Amino acid sequence: MQLTLTPDNIEFDGNQERFKPGEIVRGTVSLNAPRDFHVTAIICRFKGEARTRWNGMPRAGYWHYFDKEKYLFYALSQQTHMAAGSHRFNFTYRLPDNIPPSFWSRFGDIKYLVELSVVRPGKTTIRTQKVIKVIGGLDEFDWRDLQNRRSQRYSLRVNGSLFGNLGRIHYKSSLDHSYLIPGKEVNVESFIENQSSRTVEKVKVELWRKVQYFTSARFCHTTDVSKVLQVSSHRLTIQPGINRHVSHQLTLPNTIYSSFNSEIMTVSYFLCVIISTNGLLTPNVDFNMAIDIIDEAYIPTPVPQVSAPLEFPTVEDPRNIGQILNVAPTTLWAPRCRNNRRALQIYNPVFNAHEENEEPPTYAEIEDMEDPPPRYAEVNQARER
Repeated sequence: MQLTLTPDNIEFDGNQERFKPGEIVRGTVSLNAPRDFHVTAIICRFKGEARTRWNGMPRAGYWHYFDKEKYLFYALSQQTHMAAGSHRFNFTYRLPDNIPPSFWSRFGDIKYLVELSVVRPGKTTIRTQKVIKVIGGLDEFDWRDLQNRRSQRYSLRVNGSLFGNLGRIHYKSSLDHSYLIPGKEVNVESFIENQSSRTVEKVKVELWRKVQYFTSARFCHTTDVSKVLQVSSHRLTIQPGINRHVSHQLTLPNTIYSSFNSEIMTVSYFLCVIISTNGLLTPNVDFNMAIDIIDEAYIPTPVPQVSAPLEFPTVEDPRNIGQILNVAPTTLWAPRCRNNRRALQIYNPVFNAHEENEEPPTYAEIEDMEDPPPRYAEVNQARER
């Protein structure tokens, strides 16, 4: 019997299926040897790459993110063999920050893999792979931009094929969020102001995805635009000069990819609101709005901030700088010194006026002191402060 490897030999801790950029991937490699066999090394390889395809070229664009090998076992001699039975090896690897999420289409893909290799002396190396699914993420600045995004008001002219300008239709939409989450429901509230001479009969909302594929020289060779979701409202009537609110419920599929912008591939989404009017040969009015799609698991969790009132020390004598600097250790802006007594000497110096008949301390007396007096430069620096 021979040793065989399958993706099931690689297990992630907790059966974790999705990982975030910068997260540590932990898992276990399990091998079931039917008999004793010689082995040179057992290697666990982590790699991430992106490819685009164009006109039959499998690598029109290529980008390398990481490629790291870790030895789980290494034979010290050629006589080393693995005994029959079950063997387990643990592995850990930290994903790089700012990597794009996993993606696949017929024009290109971004994939992250963990590859297990068992190297045997004089025989073919046995390999297997398991996919590491990386979800899309946002940095702090992009997240703040999403939160501060406001709803916009759109206005387009209604043109008739035979009668020219027929007026304008004003449209304003405000979403529950400034982003969409796969598998979640979102409510699209639309405010339509009909200033045309036509009657609005139908409003339709569509979600479109735009993917651009680039070569390694940053030349866009393919742009793929496809419709992901469509929701139509019931038949309605908005007469000329009338305003009305229209609501649509959108539920995104769980398999939808998040928005990202990488070196050789970009994925973006936009909502298309189509307003149909009555009349002969009257075209529809389309409003396109850019929208972001992010994974729920990567939404930052708000951290409650407890704001405690700041307590400032009372200064009785303005000339005593020590009352300002030598405050309680719980104060945030208090200076930190390893030796508190030394800090008192530096920030709150005390000078004794010696009389003429009094002599300064001798060198032996200075050595007997617990802490030496501050230097001249330290005193001047404390005065300047």
